Amino acid sequence: MKKQLTQNSLLQSIEDVFPSIPDHRSIKHTLHSIRDATFVIFSGFFLQARSLKGHVDFLQKAKAKKNKNSLFNIKTIPTENQIRNIIDCVPTSYFESAQDNIVFKMQRSAILKDFKKTIRGVKDKPIEMGHLIGLDGIEYFRSEKIYCDHCCQAHHKNGVVDYFHRVLLAGFIHPTKDIFLPVTQEFIIKQDGCEKEDCERKAAKRWLEKFRAKHPQLLATILGDDAFCTQPYIIDLRVKRCGFILSCQPGSHKWLFDWIDGLRQGGDLATCEKKFREGKNWYVATYEYANQVPLRDTEDSILVNFVMVTIRNKASGEIVGVHSYATDFKLTNENCIDIASTGRRRWKSENEGNNTLTNNGYHLKHNFGHGQQNESSNFVVLNLIAFMIHVILDYVAQEGYSALKKAMDTLYECFERIRNTFALIACRSWEQLYELALNGLDLDSS
Repeated sequence: MKKQLTQNSLLQSIEDVFPSIPDHRSIKHTLHSIRDATFVIFSGFFLQARSLKGHVDFLQKAKAKKNKNSLFNIKTIPTENQIRNIIDCVPTSYFESAQDNIVFKMQRSAILKDFKKTIRGVKDKPIEMGHLIGLDGIEYFRSEKIYCDHCCQAHHKNGVVDYFHRVLLAGFIHPTKDIFLPVTQEFIIKQDGCEKEDCERKAAKRWLEKFRAKHPQLLATILGDDAFCTQPYIIDLRVKRCGFILSCQPGSHKWLFDWIDGLRQGGDLATCEKKFREGKNWYVATYEYANQVPLRDTEDSILVNFVMVTIRNKASGEIVGVHSYATDFKLTNENCIDIASTGRRRWKSENEGNNTLTNNGYHLKHNFGHGQQNESSNFVVLNLIAFMIHVILDYVAQEGYSALKKAMDTLYECFERIRNTFALIACRSWEQLYELALNGLDLDSS
């Protein structure tokens, strides 16, 4: 089933949105289509270009000019300014629907089943967590001079004002492999008719509404940091039928930790231990947990289940890490380790997601453009779609991309090979391009 999810099929997910995008430009003065402008941008992200202007120049080269026709079906190449003007007017929701198309294709090809998590319940009865979804915010634009009506603002003591945009990324986290697959997002921007600044919590609430509207039957467990571990958001998660494992810290949950200390002193806090080795060192992880404890010091406080893991160096006794979580899943000796480990996998959204998007060729924090309406958000979504497709192609081992990535030492070298092949050799298909890019590499030694 997975082999049915090809690169052409994934690219078609973007293609399918263009018939519904309104074009209000005068036909007499329209030289370039919205589709061509979009695919020039997307091809830059797909090939990991460092700038829009540089990528437009790159596509004008002899062989690349042929490949932009055969591989991306780009008929004409607008100038950089024309691209910005065209893309700025397109509502971001149209490109977000392309992300939805990809997710639905993943469901039909059975890939999403691999992202499901099951834990042991009472009497070893399995408990379905469903799909693990990590939430994490990331900044993608900041300037002291360029701004729009939706920019968030940071006022400094010296009078300087920073204008910036952030986005809340949501993605599937594989339960066992180091894979983060971004699938949707909510932009953290000043909302129409609202005087207060937007924040991750508000964005998370809007994201949850949209997520459930698009995927009403998808079983999901939300993984997030301490910012999301609040009573209003947990109530929202329960209403929307989502499980959760949320990090909670003593500084923001003093009442909860005081309650846990009381249970510990009274000998009512359940515990278990696990020994493990990393490199030459041995460590002991002590798990303490309790079910149905109040989240805050109010009469209407909800009850959550709590687990905390303290990791010590076995030889020295030094504490090297403390992690604590609130969850809806009932904790037992048989599953508290698994639940805490699952909670820690939210770091995959940071390590495999944000760090890759920022430092490994996608240049998400690079100012590709701001515009007056939707330019910056459209650039972000198209960049995320490129990342989505790369992750999926690598996972299903399709089109030669996975073999090429495996053969190269770094992701940067992989895309340098792809870009060089794209620039130097005219190809009829992506299969041929990857085959030529792999030519001469010793695949057996990789």
